[in-house]
Amino acid sequence: MKDYKNNYEIIPSILKQIDDLQTLQKEIQNELKNLPQGKIRISISNKTYQFFHITSREHRLGKYISKRKNASLINQLAQKRYNQALLIEVNREIKTLQKIIRQYKPKNLTFIYKNQHPQQHFQKCNFH
Repeated sequence: MKDYKNNYEIIPSILKQIDDLQTLQKEIQNELKNLPQGKIRISISNKTYQFFHITSREHRLGKYISKRKNASLINQLAQKRYNQALLIEVNREIKTLQKIIRQYKPKNLTFIYKNQHPQQHFQKCNFH
C-alpha cells in the first residue's frame, strides 16, 4: 500500500493556486472599476453587427453605438462583459479549491490501512 503522507504535498499547490486566483480576482475587480457603466447588447441586422449601450433596466434595447464614432466604448463594454464572466468563474474556482482543502483528509486512508489486521495488508479483495 502506498504511503499517503506524500499527499500532503498537494495542499501547498492548491494554496498557491488559490493565491494566484485571488490576485487575478483583485486585478479584475480593479479593472471593472475603470470601465464604463452599463452593458453592451449586440445584435445582427443585414449580416452586420450592431452595438447598443444599455444604461438602465427601463431601456433594455439600449442606445445605438456607432462603430466608427465610438469603437472605444464598444471595446470597453465588451471587455467589461468578459471580465464579469471571468470573475464569476474565478470566484467559483476559489470556493471549490477552498472546499477541497477543508474536506481533504489523507490521514483517513493511512489510518484505515494501518488499523486493519496485518494479514489483510497482503490480501486482494475478492467480493465474488
